[in-house]
Amino acid sequence: MLAKIVSQVDKLPVKSDPLLGRESWATLSFHGESDGLSLPETAVAILDHHIVTPDEWDIATEPLADLIEKMKIDCVSVEKFERPTPDMLPYVVDGNNPYVRMFITSCARILWDKPAITYGESVGDYNYFGAYTDRPVIVFGPNGGNWHAPDEWVDLNSLRVVRMIYREYLMGILEYDEDGKGD
Repeated sequence: MLAKIVSQVDKLPVKSDPLLGRESWATLSFHGESDGLSLPETAVAILDHHIVTPDEWDIATEPLADLIEKMKIDCVSVEKFERPTPDMLPYVVDGNNPYVRMFITSCARILWDKPAITYGESVGDYNYFGAYTDRPVIVFGPNGGNWHAPDEWVDLNSLRVVRMIYREYLMGILEYDEDGKGD
């Protein structure tokens, strides 16, 4: 029964956000076993729902609950996987924040152009800071490839540019704070 549900996960309705993109569902694990030729007595699937709005648990799992009800499967339960850390919620950076504006200005001074502001389709520690603090969180780094994979690499020329931008930005923060304008 569980396999029937998991096979339909990619067809679940998802929300979309103009900045954060589309939600997604992914099967992270699926396990069932039996001691013979019969069907497994229990099976467990761990699904990830990458959300684009910080919904409550029941709202975020509503499409899955609706699917189970529609399929008339009553032997399946949906439970929240207890994490040792808070949930990695989506966040949006306020472009009018003075520190964000300073970062954009620093990029423009070094690159002669404003940086492209994008939002990723992944999660990381930055989600904790962006979702749970009242501070802007900017993720910025060098060009490269194979992130978190074999043969990961960084373009050294872009690393030098990143260093120059951070230096310009930090000098701007020092001046901003010395003028009594920062917090």
